[in-house]
Amino acid sequence: MRVEIVAIMIYACKVPVLVAYWISNDSVYHTTRNVKGVDVDFVEPYRANKGGAVKLPRVYDTEGKKTTKTTSQSLYSCKWIVDTDVVYNIGKAHDVAFDYEGKKVESPIRVYKIDGMQW
Repeated sequence: MRVEIVAIMIYACKVPVLVAYWISNDSVYHTTRNVKGVDVDFVEPYRANKGGAVKLPRVYDTEGKKTTKTTSQSLYSCKWIVDTDVVYNIGKAHDVAFDYEGKKVESPIRVYKIDGMQW
């Protein structure tokens, strides 16, 4: 019986939630190293200095190591309970449309202006 009461209370107290999306250009640094005659690819991690600021990964351009940078667009999203400090589900949005020809991610939000309507 208690579970039913809680379920009714949660349903009765609807909370406005804002869903936000943003597009980010993400960079990944790959280093190819020659290990015992075989080229092995490693992802170079981002680092932080003592103050906590993010530093770019190490870039190598030697005979045994070569670093390349690839950039791609990603769609991120989060949910915010309006008028609070609560933000949740922060991260990459999955199952989104991607324009392979233009190499751009597409936003799931579409805005249309109807003639004769005021905004």
